[in-house]
Amino acid sequence: MVSIQSSGDLEVVVLNEAHSALASIIGPDLYKIGGEAPEQTAIFHDDPAFDLFLIFAGEFFSEGVRSANISGKYQNYSLFSALMSLAEKHQGEMQARYLHSVLEKTDAWMTREVEFEFWCPEVQTQIKLLLSRKQVLHFGNVAVKHNLLRLSDLLTKLAKWCQDADYQFSSQQLIPVFNSMNEEVRNRLRYHATYMLELLGEVFMAVNRIIVSRFDANPTNRADQTHFPSDLTDDVFRDLYSSMLVFRRYDEDKRIRAYTPACSQYLKLKY
Repeated sequence: MVSIQSSGDLEVVVLNEAHSALASIIGPDLYKIGGEAPEQTAIFHDDPAFDLFLIFAGEFFSEGVRSANISGKYQNYSLFSALMSLAEKHQGEMQARYLHSVLEKTDAWMTREVEFEFWCPEVQTQIKLLLSRKQVLHFGNVAVKHNLLRLSDLLTKLAKWCQDADYQFSSQQLIPVFNSMNEEVRNRLRYHATYMLELLGEVFMAVNRIIVSRFDANPTNRADQTHFPSDLTDDVFRDLYSSMLVFRRYDEDKRIRAYTPACSQYLKLKY
């Protein structure tokens, strides 16, 4: 079984998988863009398209447990956090392609804690929590993928969030609280979706520029002439890297920028 065992392995997998994941999010399959820049709005084709957006975007920020074993130490990475690690490793190259700056901007927005408030009629309570946008996205992502029978971890998190905010709900009460919160999560994520797509589109452009520039620096489709990252541990990573450079270079304007909204200022206000 091939596993990530070096920084070079991680670099190859992250560039390839991040580029692929962002291509699934940024494009015509899930939404269209309404309005003229810089006052645009992302309009999802239907509810299933919005659900897919929540799944794809949520997975982009979700950590994989023991996802890499480098120098004998297991590490947990999401595609996003692994890109941030890569940006630190190659600061000059990443800054030149603007990856470093767009990752920092995205991270600051996603990790900022904001007030999350909703009404639950079954318990006759206006509930106020303090959550990061990353936590809200994770809640929406998991709730879309699973039914209540498989949501024990998310219910446990919700119970802790409520306890931290001094709410005392029984196990029976927690179910209607969950349902009310999930409705508000979806509303808030619809509101934030356009700006999230703008941020992720900028990340996509930066990752694509890295792939394009690396190919242009050594334009070949021959694996034996490709300039690989150092310390790759298996030919699988060499094949993946050379294939990515040859076949995964998008036209920035037609494929990425055309589907990256310039978010309306009205959609950047406090929800």
